[in-house]
Amino acid sequence: MKSRFGLLLVVLGTGACRGKVAGTAPLMGPGTVTAHVVATGPLQVWADTDVRWVGPKNSKPELEYDVELKQNGKDVGRLQCSTSDRSGTSICGGHTNIMGEHSADCEISLNCPFPSISGDIEVKVTGRTGANVKSVKKMSLNFRSQ
Repeated sequence: MKSRFGLLLVVLGTGACRGKVAGTAPLMGPGTVTAHVVATGPLQVWADTDVRWVGPKNSKPELEYDVELKQNGKDVGRLQCSTSDRSGTSICGGHTNIMGEHSADCEISLNCPFPSISGDIEVKVTGRTGANVKSVKKMSLNFRSQ
């Protein structure tokens, strides 16, 4: 019994594993920000949020991001990311749901593959809220090593 419990902890722990932050594009609400990311390998994009929204039990706030990537002044890629992709993992510090009105501070993995580039990368992020969002304290993007 003890070994099964230990295996369960290992499986659960790896599912919520996030890599080290290589850079953050801080957004305190809808808008545009430019930041730098230092990539030494593959990166994954996470939305770092503190949001109020309306929706059913397992809903997420509707947040969308356009990300422009530059290296040495040259365009090297574009990403379109959204929290509405149901495959993303959510790791929350707190989450309340009172009659369909949610309030949560969560980091949500986004299904928008970051291109294979390394070194110093300039990221220009434009963030927008969707119809279900009532208010935003934070909707930053974290770029994490995989």
